[in-house]
Amino acid sequence: MSTLTMGVEGLPGIGPKKKEQLAALGIYTVRDALFHAPLRYEDRRGRKNIADLIDGEKAGVVAVAVGKMSVRRTGGRALYTQSFRDGSGTLRVTWQNTPYLTRTFIHGASYALYGRAFVSGSQRQMFSPLHQPAGKTGGQIGAIVPIYPANSHVSQALLSAVISGSLAMLREEVPDILPAVVRNGAEIMELGRALFALHRPMCMEEAAAAQDRLKFEELFLLFLGMRLQRKSLEEKKGHRLSASMEPFYEKLPFRLTEGQRQAVEDICRDMASGKPMNRLVEGDVGSGKTAVAAAALYIAATCNKQGILMAPTEILARQHAASLRTLLPDMEICLLTGRLRAAERRAAEEKIADGRARIIVGTQAVLSEKLPLSRVAVAVVDEQHRFGVRQRGFLSGLSQSPHVLVMSATPIPRTLSLTYYGDLDISRLPSRPAGRQTVDTFAVPPSYRERMYGFIQKELEKGNRAYIICPRATEGEEEGLWDVEGYAAALTAYFPKEQILCLSGKMKNKDEIMEAFATGSPKILVSTTVVEVGVDVPDATVIVVENAERFGLSQLHQLRGRVGRGKEKSYCILVSEPHTAEARARLETMKKENDGFKIAEEDLRLRGPGEFFGLRQHGEMQLLYADILEDSRLVPVAAREAESLLSLDPTLLMHPELRQAVSALYARFAMN
Repeated sequence: MSTLTMGVEGLPGIGPKKKEQLAALGIYTVRDALFHAPLRYEDRRGRKNIADLIDGEKAGVVAVAVGKMSVRRTGGRALYTQSFRDGSGTLRVTWQNTPYLTRTFIHGASYALYGRAFVSGSQRQMFSPLHQPAGKTGGQIGAIVPIYPANSHVSQALLSAVISGSLAMLREEVPDILPAVVRNGAEIMELGRALFALHRPMCMEEAAAAQDRLKFEELFLLFLGMRLQRKSLEEKKGHRLSASMEPFYEKLPFRLTEGQRQAVEDICRDMASGKPMNRLVEGDVGSGKTAVAAAALYIAATCNKQGILMAPTEILARQHAASLRTLLPDMEICLLTGRLRAAERRAAEEKIADGRARIIVGTQAVLSEKLPLSRVAVAVVDEQHRFGVRQRGFLSGLSQSPHVLVMSATPIPRTLSLTYYGDLDISRLPSRPAGRQTVDTFAVPPSYRERMYGFIQKELEKGNRAYIICPRATEGEEEGLWDVEGYAAALTAYFPKEQILCLSGKMKNKDEIMEAFATGSPKILVSTTVVEVGVDVPDATVIVVENAERFGLSQLHQLRGRVGRGKEKSYCILVSEPHTAEARARLETMKKENDGFKIAEEDLRLRGPGEFFGLRQHGEMQLLYADILEDSRLVPVAAREAESLLSLDPTLLMHPELRQAVSALYARFAMN
């Protein structure tokens, strides 16, 4: 048996209970442990004099234990305090309920300590710092320490032990699926070296290079799959459909923008070509993508075919159905979602089967292979990144390879969109329809919070609603970040008469919560970024983003797009204490710029390769390591190397291990 495939229960100290806990993080084997990449790193190599400690800063000191540990009991707790000295001053260190420490520190012996310092006048303190004898190697102090994705049952200590055991047992050469010509062309590490550097880096630069290896491989496989899929689509025959568009234009309740007209012309040309259309309509929030999608559905219906529109959530599907009934008043439109009663579903399926329903709108329920979709000639997918490439491929396999139109409200810099959407032709909607209002944006410090609540109260009294966005769903290890549950609890003191809803991506009843906020009595929704794309709530006039410095420009712009959808003036308030020039520049850009494409370009310019050692926030595509925007410098390199390899081996016949890895990656997308 290969060392890599050995179960973690074969490692020292891993019994049945710990094996089960690790399985919850997807760690079953030594290989899984080695590929469990850190979220970030803490550089604990530095050392300070006690007198130089800064309040609130994490730091390391080396000092001598002085005297005996004192014990004080208060409020049911036992506090154990030990004093340490170096040549510059004294440090008091306190632990809670740790009687075993009374036998740990020896008077006159030297110890290394690492923790958060608290400074008040001449007093220097730490609470529950890491500690070890000075000069000890291989510990948690004096090194670059990985901080891993964990949960309430799996501690950093357990993960560190499992990964240490895995590294110690890894004596064989790690199989590397990337050919040497690709590694050399991309200038990335060989896999075995990268795995060691990932968990035991000698410096921050080596840690970054190791992460780059994993990110590059993932992007490389993504682009290989896109190119292979595009080649497969180009070889298929599609429905040859054409129709006069004048009746469609005449019945619209508004005039199309120049960008919308051009996108419709692109669609008409594609659908009349005899080849399956595979097009992306990329437009800013409120740019009118639904009207463009309606044109494609109109062409199919006029040619006695059917069209489907897929939305990521049920509430959004219902909103699309209502919009399409306004844009296409003469068409039979059938709404199909997973929550339909049995009788309603049977009636819908009958309309689909006999062709009466020319347009089908729904969630992923429409992907059911049991549905009679043989007449479908065009499929529209809203918010492509919520579905994944494999599901787009499934749509392309329905009936006679229907035309596929993808809509995205996430503007991506042109250089990236041409590679990220490598299997799609692209139409852009650069401007908003006339009458769409601009959202006023403000950046304020946390000290303005009570004034901000007063402003929100006035908006609520007008009958409007408010979003409040937090970076976390629940309380986490990192201090200073608001979480949804904690914020909602604190908010009750300021809005005692209001029902406050909470929403996060892990909740199973997300649609019900959003529907209650959109149409019911609750006027405040405290949420993670799960709301950044989708539902239309015209009454929402305020969105507050807490810890705004933690979000990228493009994400802030998407969140801002949740308001400004009705007739009332709308506002975006970014609450932040930016500590870097880049964070301050992002907030300034948000205050003065409303064009999503310009914001995306500025985001790319400001962040470059991304916040490597910050919190990684995955997109719905569930790339484990890479982020298309944050790791932008790797994107063109991965695309170039994928093109180069396919020019030599068009079907990966000579690289079966790569073809298998591509299939595994896309299969993971399909399960999301």
